[in-house]
Amino acid sequence: MSDLPRPFGPYELIEEIARGAWGIVLRARPIDGGEPVALKILRNEKESRTAIARFRREARVAARLNHPNVVPVLDAGEVEGRFYFTMPLIEGRSLADELAAGPLSPASGASLVEKIARAVHAAHDRGVIHRDLKPTNILIRPDGEPMVTDFGVARDQWRSTALTSAGELLGTPAYMAPEQMRGCARDVDGSADVYALGAILYHALTGRPPFEAPTFVELSSRVLREAPEPPRRLNRKVAPELERICLTCLRKDPGERYRSARELADALARAARAAPPPPRRARPRLVAWSLLCLLVVLGCGSMLLRGSDEPRPAPSGMLAAGDFWIDREEVTIGEYARFVAATGHRAPPTWRRGRPPRGRERRPVTHVSWEDADAYTRWAGKRLPTIEEWRKAARGIERLAASRIACAETALDAGTQDADAGADLSGAGARHMAGNVAEWTATPGTAGARMRLVAGGHWRAPSRACREGLEQELPTETRDATIGFRCAKSY
Repeated sequence: MSDLPRPFGPYELIEEIARGAWGIVLRARPIDGGEPVALKILRNEKESRTAIARFRREARVAARLNHPNVVPVLDAGEVEGRFYFTMPLIEGRSLADELAAGPLSPASGASLVEKIARAVHAAHDRGVIHRDLKPTNILIRPDGEPMVTDFGVARDQWRSTALTSAGELLGTPAYMAPEQMRGCARDVDGSADVYALGAILYHALTGRPPFEAPTFVELSSRVLREAPEPPRRLNRKVAPELERICLTCLRKDPGERYRSARELADALARAARAAPPPPRRARPRLVAWSLLCLLVVLGCGSMLLRGSDEPRPAPSGMLAAGDFWIDREEVTIGEYARFVAATGHRAPPTWRRGRPPRGRERRPVTHVSWEDADAYTRWAGKRLPTIEEWRKAARGIERLAASRIACAETALDAGTQDADAGADLSGAGARHMAGNVAEWTATPGTAGARMRLVAGGHWRAPSRACREGLEQELPTETRDATIGFRCAKSY
């Protein structure tokens, strides 16, 4: 806003403090006297109805919270057709500013995140899931107390709204839980905030987020697939127990994280209270026995390590492709029909009366959206492959007989071998990855929150495109006769 200072209802706007995707935060002073406040308004007067609803929701949920480490809402109203709300003006820096100078001491980082976690648990108790916890949304008061702010994309569990769509990404990628990265923001619970708290703790201990990459696609792939580097490798001052707490928060499976933010806070408090026992002087004979035992243990350990190099057996119907498994073939109509029968999930629109076409049980299922494919993989205990995993599994396809797979009248049945033996077999042994049907992946696109990458050629594509492979970016709700999917699974 260039016309500052100026009056705005009961306030005088002094200067801009911060600017986000939807809102502007300004320093303001009550006209009738009083302490300065932070006043937040929408960036544009003619925002969409969804943006306005989200802005109002932020004020509503923040006003419902009452915790010493949550920035409260003081006032709300509408002036000149623009909705606003005010908060205490915190004359401090954000945690992001603090971490720009490097990591905190392990004790300081653990204490800080413990306080943040207790504030987040208080929000959860009031039905509020933050969904965008990150260092820039943690303000540090001059006395060192952290203050959680910015509930702009929070999920209000006490009110059912349609502000978040299936497949929509909400949050900040470097601190976003894998389930959010897959576009499930509408369904996430407090476990996603626990993951974000672990990511903040990791950053505080090491000086960087758990995952970094030059592009969003690469970053999302790392969040979905990789384990973070243990913090002690980056900072030897981090105690083993604190490292364990941090990595527990960052588990891919929400069920393997702490059950609540309070449970995380209690674990951090216990770790802070625990002190290592003083070292005891060992007698010479005890030292000798200890060395002998150590040699025996090391010998056994090397044997165990050699044994662990053996490849793990792949689940039925899957192939090892490096550090993950992938389906040998596409998910078939018969397999998808069993999923529909077991869960009541909607059938593809081409199935008459919701029943699969007879005699085509081995044909790849098509006319399924990304949400449909994601629901199937979760039911099957698997997941969609990332685009990098798909490419890795598809390597080695050198040629493709176009007469049977590309530019055909329909897709081939799963397991069908082309007349040109091995033409459609990848180096990993996966079938039909060059053609037949294109396949949904877990990787978000770059053209919008509801976009996903689709990999591979298909039966309608020219043979040249199938030989070289195709990648396209499509809305998650797309259902097409040329698009199916296959599953992946982490080791």
